[in-house]
Amino acid sequence: MIYNSNYQVNFFYFFYKDGSIMKNDYLEKIEYVINDMMIGANIPGLSITIFNNGQEFYTNSFGIRDFEKILPMTNDTLLKMISVSKTFCVLAIMQLVEKKKISLNDNISKYLDFMVEMPDHPIKIHHLLSNSSGIADLNFGAIISAGLKKKDQRFLPIADWTSFFQYLNHAKSQIICPPEQKFLYNDTMFSVLAALIEKVTGDKYADYIKKNILSPLQMKRSTYHLDNVHKDGNFAKGYIHNQENKSLQHFETLDYEIEYANRGLFSSINEMKAYLECLLNNGIYDGKKIISKESIRKIWTKHIDLEENSIYSPNNASFGYGWFIEDNFFNNKLVHIEGNGLNFSNYTALIPELKIGISIAINSNMGAIAQNLSRIILAIILDKEIYDAIPELMITQKLEILEGNYGSYGDVVTGHLTVKNGFLKFTINDPSFLKPVDFICIPSNLEKLEFYSPLGWPKLNIKIKFFIDPSNLQVKVNIDKYLLHKH
Repeated sequence: MIYNSNYQVNFFYFFYKDGSIMKNDYLEKIEYVINDMMIGANIPGLSITIFNNGQEFYTNSFGIRDFEKILPMTNDTLLKMISVSKTFCVLAIMQLVEKKKISLNDNISKYLDFMVEMPDHPIKIHHLLSNSSGIADLNFGAIISAGLKKKDQRFLPIADWTSFFQYLNHAKSQIICPPEQKFLYNDTMFSVLAALIEKVTGDKYADYIKKNILSPLQMKRSTYHLDNVHKDGNFAKGYIHNQENKSLQHFETLDYEIEYANRGLFSSINEMKAYLECLLNNGIYDGKKIISKESIRKIWTKHIDLEENSIYSPNNASFGYGWFIEDNFFNNKLVHIEGNGLNFSNYTALIPELKIGISIAINSNMGAIAQNLSRIILAIILDKEIYDAIPELMITQKLEILEGNYGSYGDVVTGHLTVKNGFLKFTINDPSFLKPVDFICIPSNLEKLEFYSPLGWPKLNIKIKFFIDPSNLQVKVNIDKYLLHKH
């Protein structure tokens, strides 16, 4: 999801000016971008690794992992990988397919007590991997998060797989459509996949991943167990970011086994390097095959389209197995996954054909920031323009320029425009009105800065158009009979 905020616009305006990328001193520019975003977005700590041509290009860490003790973030600091954890679950499933222990076309009910399906439309392993089951998420992770924030004291009676499936199987009302008709991002179904792995292998989910993926990749410190994280010592505390007052508040992380496959993996950026290297080199790491080239190709094959302009993909991506797919990122295929939790976030993206990869981990709820930052850095590496990497930035920049106080000739009529998360509200104070009037500005043509505000009656709208003088960035707006100039 694309995140709009003041700091991005201000930064890009003075650093890139005309929207073009400065091509010299890549690392200097990358670090400038990172530091500027961290300051502007109030990011506590960040770790990043970049691969080019299948090899490590840059790895570094910034900021603080623990505010209370003032401890620095390092390349070895353990952070929660949030939804990037799902991609490890996908690898595990594909390993079992390669070993012929399961088939992607097997019904889930063949292995588990799974009854949330429509008659004559069985849910298959393929559907869970591709978020095409037709089942809406059950959101038990959201209840846990609400409880941690002390905003909601509700809880769900789920402590093990038995209680999980008891809860799940009473949720048939959550079926929206038959499988393969609609993309529905679903954390819950990855918990089902974890239960499947345990059923087929006889191992606990975390033990299987460690034995078959983490250990072969020499990711020795990566773990799902919070006790191991605390014993290690070099770990990041997670913070929730309050966008209203820019404050950061520490929140403990739960060790919740049911969610290991969804968002449970802890790893460092140094160990994530091995994972990226494996994926970019056709499943091979240190001369050993972790997964076959054919399985990776299957993972990164489009299995379902996303709805146009979905919040999960403003760039009209599709979904493979656990990964979003864009077919035209500067004429290349981009596969990516964003993790955005209560107190940690991560974004990992790969351009397989060029063997370019990037992974960013943050100890706060900044997944969209990590995504934007990653796409900007990929543009820098490819010598492309940032506005082509994130087209929304051009619009965001224009909208932020519009924000502020306005006045008519002689300031007889005044106005104020606020912009929040891409929404515009214009308040006009006309002395002839009993009170100020609010106009919600709905875009009709963003490129031309044309909007309308509905009046409450069908087809009755007030037209609103902004003008920006490119020579001096002075702004004016025409709302019905008014012409107001920005102060």
